[in-house]
Amino acid sequence: MKRTRTTAAIIATAPLVLLAAACGGSPSSTGPGGSSHAGGPANAQVASVPPALAFARCVRTHGDPNWPDPNGSGQEPPSAKQEAASNPRFPPAARACVHLLPNGGQETHAQILADQRDAVRFAGCMRTHGVPTWPDAANDPEGRPVFNPQAVGIDLNSPQVMAAEQRCQSLLRLAQLPRGA
Repeated sequence: MKRTRTTAAIIATAPLVLLAAACGGSPSSTGPGGSSHAGGPANAQVASVPPALAFARCVRTHGDPNWPDPNGSGQEPPSAKQEAASNPRFPPAARACVHLLPNGGQETHAQILADQRDAVRFAGCMRTHGVPTWPDAANDPEGRPVFNPQAVGIDLNSPQVMAAEQRCQSLLRLAQLPRGA
């Protein structure tokens, strides 16, 4: 499969995918589409929908019909990363649904620090595995690390870069890769 996603697309959607992937199975009082449900046995079932599943359903109803359900552990499947990067309908749908995620979809300070440590390891791995000019990550306005390899002339579709990415991707959380696997 030819990879045509850009770093900018991943950078723009990574926080939302990360947040969706980080959701566990805790109950939510908000049903699909973001509406609150009160009383009644039928509504009791809706109220027990895990946040990641409620988010997935909401994203589908807000314009991204291909957004996948999380697995039984509340984690997004690998296809979520590809969908977030390749479907221009995902960002607005995710913004409409982020309220369904714990903490409003915001990463904790500890998660951001862990992401920064992972980014340092990932950059070192890329350099060691054949991409010596791989840049260090910069921080976005929220402090999350982001890579911009294209700024230093790296072709993300080159076989050498793709091979290094495959070797190093386990050092980052799924949605942080500059390009999906």
